[in-house]
Amino acid sequence: MAEAVAGQAGSRTLEVLREYKETFNDMTTDELLAYVYLAHPETASQSAKYAGLKPRMERLMLSLVRKEKISGQRAAELLGKSYSYVLEKAGKSGIRVLG
Repeated sequence: MAEAVAGQAGSRTLEVLREYKETFNDMTTDELLAYVYLAHPETASQSAKYAGLKPRMERLMLSLVRKEKISGQRAAELLGKSYSYVLEKAGKSGIRVLG
């Protein structure tokens, strides 16, 4: 499917699609939704799942840091916390933080 779309739009499109697949393919549904809701808060108000995810956002973002899907800095930005806060939480959970 991606190849068919890229064939119409060019090789750069295929490259972008592969990058997205690599980034998001092994995220759990909850991790992906949490990332989207935090990165694009306007989408959360339309979601039936948001209320259930909200109390777990920190844990889900730390999981993405552990998987090296996002940096510690990005997790801090998304959570509205300081980088040092994320470093501390990650350290307590045994998570190595990249940037």
